[in-house]
Amino acid sequence: FECSKAIYIHSNMIEEVKLRKNQDPRTLENVYKVYDKVITVNDRLIEPTVTISKRKDNIISIDNAIDYKAIIEKSNKEFCFDENTESNKSIDEIKKILNSKKKKIISIGRFSPEKGYDRLIEEYNKINPDAYLIIIGGFGPLYDKLLEKINKLKNENIVLIKNMTNPFTVLKACDSMIISSYYEGLPMVIFEAMVLDKPIVSTKIESIQKFFEKYNGGHIVENSNEGIKEAIELCLNGKIEKLKVDINEYNKNIKNKFENLVLYSKKNKIHESENIIKLKRKIKKKNKTIVFLTILLLAIMLVGASVGITLLGKKLKPLKNIYNHIKLAGNQVVESILDNGAPFVENYHNAAYKLDLESAYGDNQGTHTKVLYFENGWNGYKYWMTFSPYPKSDDSKENPHIKVSNDMINWSEPEGFRNPLEDTPKDYEHMVIYYSDPHLVYNYDKDILECYFRRVDDSIDEMILYRMTTKDGVNWTPKEEIIKTKRSVHDYVSPAIIYEDHMYKVWYVNKNNTVTYEESIDGYNYTNSRVIKLNYKPNTQKTWHLDVIHTDKGYEMITVAFESWNDRMHMNLYYFNSEDNVNWTTGRAILKPSSISWDNGGFYRSSFIKINDTYYVFYSALSQENIRGIGLSYGNDIFNLKGSNIKAEENKKEK
Repeated sequence: FECSKAIYIHSNMIEEVKLRKNQDPRTLENVYKVYDKVITVNDRLIEPTVTISKRKDNIISIDNAIDYKAIIEKSNKEFCFDENTESNKSIDEIKKILNSKKKKIISIGRFSPEKGYDRLIEEYNKINPDAYLIIIGGFGPLYDKLLEKINKLKNENIVLIKNMTNPFTVLKACDSMIISSYYEGLPMVIFEAMVLDKPIVSTKIESIQKFFEKYNGGHIVENSNEGIKEAIELCLNGKIEKLKVDINEYNKNIKNKFENLVLYSKKNKIHESENIIKLKRKIKKKNKTIVFLTILLLAIMLVGASVGITLLGKKLKPLKNIYNHIKLAGNQVVESILDNGAPFVENYHNAAYKLDLESAYGDNQGTHTKVLYFENGWNGYKYWMTFSPYPKSDDSKENPHIKVSNDMINWSEPEGFRNPLEDTPKDYEHMVIYYSDPHLVYNYDKDILECYFRRVDDSIDEMILYRMTTKDGVNWTPKEEIIKTKRSVHDYVSPAIIYEDHMYKVWYVNKNNTVTYEESIDGYNYTNSRVIKLNYKPNTQKTWHLDVIHTDKGYEMITVAFESWNDRMHMNLYYFNSEDNVNWTTGRAILKPSSISWDNGGFYRSSFIKINDTYYVFYSALSQENIRGIGLSYGNDIFNLKGSNIKAEENKKEK
């Protein structure tokens, strides 16, 4: 029966094939290709999964959820063996160990080669501390070999347990956990130890390392025998930070991802069906046109023949025009099949007039905008905007401004506030020292609005990202330094920041026009940096500025891009979408410069919001005379926007 099919990936299957040789790569490739969604338990498994699948569009990442109530409940039960439990210790001996005051280190996982238990036992035996090492495993081929190894070593402090449905009683009694694996996905034992408040040390596995960094705890050692030795010593000395995770919030985020996945799958099926119906109607209509024109052509040919040879020359031109019309109609049918998007209609998609956004300097030449929407309003307004005036490319006026609205058309300063938010730098120097790239963020944990902007100082190769915050939109804190970099090494152009999952997430354009993503818990220290690969159609474009929002479709991004640096005044606006912030769709133009209007030069950094399935795109643009402004286009289909035709204040004098 027809339904969405999903498969879960818990491990690096490339390493699995290499080490265990228990999978056929061709079988995996075929399976990954035919499933609607291939879900990895962390984003570090996406790359090896794509390598096997050779397909990116159906692969997403959703972390494991935590059934913490069941873990706690089981941990409080009395220790016991199952019917098929095996161990080198009796049940009474293990109870005595669990009740002893000696340090107890635990490791839990399959008895298989990738878990690295062989080297863990070796290094533990070399140190031979007055402490216990407890290894609990389910099924796996290495239990007997490990048991034989322990018996040969005659080390009474190493406990081996096989087949135990409730290991949590033992885990609760231990002091710390070691993960000794050669490779992993994101093992559930991390979450189980975390629930029972146990510190964890692990060999260097990228997915685990990123998890530890994100939640400020745990400890990573080298993936080697020497690293295992260090891990044991850290456990014995008690020098491991515990992970700091709000489990309820963590589970809530996982649940939302699953719900969005299900919702997206349903909508996608509906959307595909609707597109097929529309396409059939379009083809049927075109076919009728072709039939009509063919009949008309035959009729004219018959009439032309009856009139005689003398009139043939006069008939040739109209006959050729009708033939070309028929050919064009046929081509349009083919194009509609090849391109699912709406055809570009000249000037229809662009705003007829720019918005009235008078700056503190008297011009209406705003650029680099960001708009936030509040369903119930925030301090009296539903829409909050930042932008920077840039009249005739005068960067002395490129300073952050704030505007508000309740209808997206009529904009004003918040009552009691006067622009600019921050005026020209005192040491301003044209094209050398200036402010740029403002951006707005709402922090729902603190109920504050945050405005970010850059200070560029090319005389010392420096970029500073500043932040100012407000609780009422009127009174703002002094600017504070968030990030400082050497521009020639690392730059933060057009930072697009959102606050979700109790953290800041930023996308920005780095050196060589690469889009980079980072995260921060405190808003100052950004980590987990990675490149976001964007492909354009055609793929000769270079990203210059961007904005990102998180919606029911996942992450959505709009960018402006150019082919050559000298052509950056004539950019189009492009759209990308990603469910997992790793695999992004190919960028397609959603807006292009008009032919005759105020935006006939090109586009610049734009912003967008989505309300009840309708997109509202606030786009920065300029004319061929270098007059700038911000316009509004909207629609349910991002690839078929309609430009607003509401006129701004007449006779606005451009300065």
